[in-house]
Amino acid sequence: MRNIFYLLFLVTNLTYSQQTFDVNSQSVDINTNFSIEIGLVNSVEVTAFQFDLDYDGDAFDLLSGHTLTSRAENHSITASNINDNRIRVIVYSASNEVIDIGSGPILNLQCSSNNEPGSYSLSVSDIVLSDINGSSLSTSASGGNVTIIGPEFNLQ
Repeated sequence: MRNIFYLLFLVTNLTYSQQTFDVNSQSVDINTNFSIEIGLVNSVEVTAFQFDLDYDGDAFDLLSGHTLTSRAENHSITASNINDNRIRVIVYSASNEVIDIGSGPILNLQCSSNNEPGSYSLSVSDIVLSDINGSSLSTSASGGNVTIIGPEFNLQ
């Protein structure tokens, strides 16, 4: 009987466990190209996801050439600004390939810092994560920071 309860607990925990995105914090110089690394911890196979990344649009600009890590090598990525302070990221597989269970970096967004020294928060919102059946998975996210290092000029 104890084994049945243990098995039930294990199956329930695996089925309903939370998937988590995290944003890597970093420091960059002014007027420098850099990558924002996004990680994913997933306890079930994932076929596609999308999220919005909120940031200060005065601090840095979104470039092109975003990349996926080997965890999502059979997927495609699109990332675009949907307003001055929000980037929408979509990762999908046209052939419904899966991202295996695991943890670690999943994608890199290419950006360029502006001449705005300071610390700027990055937060993930409006997450949609789908499993192999197209069902939505429970998700959470932890944000990060980009610190732009450099002198601040005040012309008078």
